[in-house]
Amino acid sequence: MASNKLLLNLGPDILPIIDLHKSLLKSCLQADERLLDCDKPISGMELKVERLLRLFPYHSRYIVIPDIATFELRAAIQCVGVARLPAGGRPADLLDPAAFFRDIIDPNHVLKLPPLCWSQLVRVARDDGAFRPLDPDNDNHADLFLLWLCSAVLCSFDAPQKGLKQGFGCPLILEFSDALPCFPGRIYHHVLSTCSLTLSEIHLQTGHRCHRL
Repeated sequence: MASNKLLLNLGPDILPIIDLHKSLLKSCLQADERLLDCDKPISGMELKVERLLRLFPYHSRYIVIPDIATFELRAAIQCVGVARLPAGGRPADLLDPAAFFRDIIDPNHVLKLPPLCWSQLVRVARDDGAFRPLDPDNDNHADLFLLWLCSAVLCSFDAPQKGLKQGFGCPLILEFSDALPCFPGRIYHHVLSTCSLTLSEIHLQTGHRCHRL
């Protein structure tokens, strides 16, 4: 993540790198047969597409996830921010980013990604409404997403401080809870916003009880 920030700090000097990235990514993609407004990886170019999207998760069109794709490629494609298209303009045939994120943080799934990928997945899931405040009056008790999310955040508090910076001795891929200390400012407030209505309800109920006393 540190190297990514250094690239972004280059300012106008980064433009040639972005142009090269666009050219390389375009050479690895082709139009999808069913969704003509979308692209898909050319067969044999999947690994290259994954690595290019990990560097800069942006493309001018939506990218269709192949039927046979690694988890890493699926995650990289889910991270893509489509230029000049609204978040709600995603074709119905493509995977819901919020649902994808909700599924992969299930603690029963031992899935690992680079911290930058986790951070980007949080971003697209947020844009897709994954962290909307829960309504206490319409709570789905079968939905364990918030429990998984809070559990991951609590586990991340025990992470060693050296995990906040990815040095050469740190693992390149981490589970979600282990990666959280690398981008605390991009996740913790989302958890609080998800619980905001519930916390307000608890505050009101506590206030009413105190008033009766």
